[in-house]
Amino acid sequence: MYSRRKYGILVAFWVITILIFIATILMNIFARGIAPNIGLFNKSVDNLMDEAGIDMVPASWIQWYWVVIATWQWIWIIYFGINICRKGINEEPLVISPTLISLTVLMLFNLTNALNITGLFLWDNDFGNGGLVCMSLMMLFLWVALFSTFANLHQNLPLLDVNDLRKEKWYIRIFLQNGLAMYATYCTTVFFFQLDTVIKQSDNLVSYIDSTTIFFSVLIAVVVIYFILDITFFDRWLRYIFTPYVTVILVFSSIIDRNWGASWLRNYRNPALIASALGVVIIFTLTKIILTIGRRKFAKGKDKLNSDNEFLVDSPDPQ
Repeated sequence: MYSRRKYGILVAFWVITILIFIATILMNIFARGIAPNIGLFNKSVDNLMDEAGIDMVPASWIQWYWVVIATWQWIWIIYFGINICRKGINEEPLVISPTLISLTVLMLFNLTNALNITGLFLWDNDFGNGGLVCMSLMMLFLWVALFSTFANLHQNLPLLDVNDLRKEKWYIRIFLQNGLAMYATYCTTVFFFQLDTVIKQSDNLVSYIDSTTIFFSVLIAVVVIYFILDITFFDRWLRYIFTPYVTVILVFSSIIDRNWGASWLRNYRNPALIASALGVVIIFTLTKIILTIGRRKFAKGKDKLNSDNEFLVDSPDPQ
């Protein structure tokens, strides 16, 4: 008999997740000036980087990527709700048998969105340092939640295979893991832009060109390290996670789109840096796709070979 207490807690947190996420979306709509101002915010948060005078400000259209991020989160939230009613192992609710989306993930996701709302109000009232802390914690919580889903899915893979629930692992990979990875990557890029903004607001000793070069170089280094870990040590977990690369490509492209012009190009260093970085990330993405396809085919071939060997061992002598 399944634990009704655990089932009830997960359902309750699912409802809380919906409410907090709705509030997060509404606050972002008002804070970004998408909806008419009703007095909640004094200014649009998208103008903060322009006011600080940093060198690489993303284009305004990148804010619409938040719509994609939010939609992807809704997909896995709805998937969780459907699993409340679906049957899993031993006719128990799929949401707990097996537990594919844990309470830890829901709690970290809710904390992230609460920090999202808090950060909007802090930035609106010129508390940039507090807003930066909120963004750093959002980034941390999302990456921890994501890797928690990797460990959880890896642990439950044998149960899914044995109980003919193999398709669930793909739902988790596509909906939950790629969704959280997209959100986490976007927050990571925003963190570096906000850090640059805070430095410029508090210290004018470093030129806006030099500060942007420094922080963008660090961001590129993070992308390179992630790619190396992705295709090596963490391949078994990250093999089917593609949204970080898409997110970085869009962010870098929006910077080029927003800043491209004669005045920006006169400072050849940062334009060359961002253009090179975009090219490198595109190469990383293509490499990731090729490796994933190759490793997938190799794994299928290996499984087929093992299956054939088992058949030969278990079969009687044809003579």
